[in-house]
Amino acid sequence: MLGSLLYFPGMCFILWGRLMLGKNYFVSTGFGAQLFKDHQLITIGPYAIVRHPMYAGLILAALGSVLLYFTWTTFYFACFAPLLLFRARREEQALAAEFGEKWTEYSRHVPAFIPRLRR
Repeated sequence: MLGSLLYFPGMCFILWGRLMLGKNYFVSTGFGAQLFKDHQLITIGPYAIVRHPMYAGLILAALGSVLLYFTWTTFYFACFAPLLLFRARREEQALAAEFGEKWTEYSRHVPAFIPRLRR
């Protein structure tokens, strides 16, 4: 039951975050961050809740999958999820360089991975 409560909302958070990024989305397997010429800072939808909703969703889904399926594959998947913290840090550096004060203000108000219960 707990696995389902982590896995399915995590997957929905990933999808919602992906849809909100629109043309700013880029698939990459490295730890770098690629910004586009007309890149925009997205601060609505799941990005108003946390700065990295796709990574937060992936971590939730990874933990949920271990509880749901309990296989070595899901265990390894969950072990690699913390590496997203390093990638998120690189992305934040690139966004800070690109958007300056706008990014600083956004990051002051929106937590990286765990939503605030109170505003």
